[in-house]
Amino acid sequence: MSETSSPFPFVVVGGARSGTTLLKNLLRSHPNLLSFSELFCPGRIYWDYPDMEHMETQETVTWRDAHPVEFMKAVYESEHEARFKGVGFKLLYNQLFSPELKPLSRYLFGLDGLRVVHIRRENLFKAYVSHRIGALRKARGMTLNAGSAEEVEVDTNISVEIYECESFFKSTHDSETKTRAFFANKPTMEVTYEGITKNMDQEMGTVLDFLDVPPAQLTTTSHKVRRQPVAEVVENYEELREHFSGGPYARFFTDDS
Repeated sequence: MSETSSPFPFVVVGGARSGTTLLKNLLRSHPNLLSFSELFCPGRIYWDYPDMEHMETQETVTWRDAHPVEFMKAVYESEHEARFKGVGFKLLYNQLFSPELKPLSRYLFGLDGLRVVHIRRENLFKAYVSHRIGALRKARGMTLNAGSAEEVEVDTNISVEIYECESFFKSTHDSETKTRAFFANKPTMEVTYEGITKNMDQEMGTVLDFLDVPPAQLTTTSHKVRRQPVAEVVENYEELREHFSGGPYARFFTDDS
């Protein structure tokens, strides 16, 4: 009698507006991967699978908050369809290092077989602009990400405070470093948002190799949140470019697309 192996656990980790949703959606479209969304979002559980919407209840959220390890064990260790070879979810830096979620972090640190896909965004200024646009969308009662081409922002203008922008750069770089150190004992693959969007088939083929699943045509419902060049969205773009010129963040202002 043949034995069926349990799916391996994986996690997609990254910063806000770094491409975690894009990567999670691409992996979700693979027939052998069960790729959940943001399971530890405050106040909500984003499964992103229609047949699991009934589990997005306040009772489940309360239980998750009180018992994050037991909740995660239930996700990873539940009986899944035989076709699924890997089960994973999206985890943001602020969740990985949250004091309230230390039990979850310790659990992931010691979890046998865990594979980590760490996604970064090379241009952190564009990540920051995306973060600001997402906040505006949320204030208007919209989703943070554009679910269709019709929801993409086409006429948005913001002004950026230099201090807040620089603080975002520093904190994101610090989180990247901490994440590498935290998962140093785990099989880890690092990818970039830019790499995936510029050469999706090649980059995702490498990710699928890392996750040890066969090649597949991957799809996503994710859309870039803005249509305008970043230099048109940010009213004081030239001021920022001048301020950061000659420093470590000058490279974020060489591409106005």
